[in-house]
Amino acid sequence: FVRSKNTVYYWMNYVDKSEKPKGGQRALVWKGIEWASESGCDFNFDGSTIEDIARVNKIFGTETIIFPSIYYIDNPLLRMIKKIM
Repeated sequence: FVRSKNTVYYWMNYVDKSEKPKGGQRALVWKGIEWASESGCDFNFDGSTIEDIARVNKIFGTETIIFPSIYYIDNPLLRMIKKIM
């Protein structure tokens, strides 16, 4: 979790897919939501369109909002590779 002013962001996590899920990720998110609430902050899932992540976020009643992004590649070799792909 990362806190910035009045918002707590669920910024990064890790799940070992070789292990059977035991609910730890959901419990951790819930604790983050509680912490944000107790601190008078909003909680931001810092969403994802990756199916597994979006599915977990939906459990907490999130709404998916797509934000457009623009990026610039300053390396000529990487620009060429990007054009090929």
